[in-house]
Amino acid sequence: MKKFSIIIPNYNGRVLLEKNLPRVKKAALTSGFECEVIVVDDGSRDTSVDFLRKDFPDIRIVVLKKNSGFGKAINAAVSRAEGEILVLLNNDIVPQKNFLKPLLSHFSESRKGEIFAVSCLQEVVEEEDSFLGGGAAGRFIHGFLKHESIFKNTKPGSQLLYSFYASGGAAAFNREKFLQLNGLDEIFSPFYFEDADISMRAWKRGWKTLVDPKSRVLHNHQSTVTLEFSKFFRKTVGQRNFILFTWRHIEGARMLLLHLFWLPFYFIRSVLRFDLYFLSGFLWAILFLPQIMSRRIKDQRENEKGNFKYNVSEILNFSQNHE
Repeated sequence: MKKFSIIIPNYNGRVLLEKNLPRVKKAALTSGFECEVIVVDDGSRDTSVDFLRKDFPDIRIVVLKKNSGFGKAINAAVSRAEGEILVLLNNDIVPQKNFLKPLLSHFSESRKGEIFAVSCLQEVVEEEDSFLGGGAAGRFIHGFLKHESIFKNTKPGSQLLYSFYASGGAAAFNREKFLQLNGLDEIFSPFYFEDADISMRAWKRGWKTLVDPKSRVLHNHQSTVTLEFSKFFRKTVGQRNFILFTWRHIEGARMLLLHLFWLPFYFIRSVLRFDLYFLSGFLWAILFLPQIMSRRIKDQRENEKGNFKYNVSEILNFSQNHE
């Protein structure tokens, strides 16, 4: 491997950059590989860009004039990246010193054809709660494609595990494959589910996503998504993209019929609980239905050409088992 690129999206996150960027640089220098660090500034109104130019002149900066969301910001940085491997890190990630070496070791020439992405094990801290993330088991439950942490009921060892998706907040991606998939789908803008979607598209082609518990980071959940957007907007976007993700990837008559069967339950439950998030998200998602259908038609054509290796049920089974 000649070079890798660390890409950090930033929106009004100068304080987080001041805290975490020195740790990222130190980890990069001790990785044993040639590296570049790119910060993509997504229309910040604070002094993030001035701070980077003054205190980190060796870091590449991609500046977007207006806030465009996670997917567009990452795609803009990827198009300019020079590394063969892309390491995506949120600006609120605190990396361990040696987190890169185990992460990058999986992209050797011998495994280059089969590995799409490898996630770090994340110790996630949210206000009064903490849990382990980074690896996900996917399931089709109650008419929707859902996922939960692999480590919900199991303590991580050192074993490499299959994951339903690679976290866009702390994972390494094969750049060539990332570009072949046309990057993150901006239909999910401004945030949530972009990483699950591109991982699913990779899995269909036989490109695996994994999590390596030996690569560890601390995720202090202080993202600007929480600070800059209202709870109602964040929750509604989450529900919209949860629905879009299911519509994008469910396969076969059985999944479709179960989805239609369970939809009234979700509506009734939302009304009884005065939960406007799902109802608003569903109505919002309907506006994107033509775009979703267009993507499904393209998938069908790719499948007919023999470019797909796994169906959704097989992918779900992979994510529920060890490598």
